[in-house]
Amino acid sequence: MSNIETGGRIKHGDDEYVIGDELGKGGFGRVFKSERIRPLRSPVPVVVKVPHPDVMKDPILAQKFARKARILANIRHPNVVRIIAYLEFEDGEPLCANVA
Repeated sequence: MSNIETGGRIKHGDDEYVIGDELGKGGFGRVFKSERIRPLRSPVPVVVKVPHPDVMKDPILAQKFARKARILANIRHPNVVRIIAYLEFEDGEPLCANVA
């Protein structure tokens, strides 16, 4: 899934996301402004975070990415970004979708 680009679509189970403009990139990965279009009746703005493939090859960093997503998914606070999905694909690559 590291080939995620602006204009692409991600389908995972019943969920579907349309990838928008890249907001930024850093040493850990890339972040895209996106929309969750399914299974909802109207699109919801989200931010999709995709780790670099090199990061995911390192088992410690891969575990760190997954652990951070699980922890943030359980936190509800106005100053903390809420994780709505942590997706892992058949090729083992993950991504996170956060409420925008």
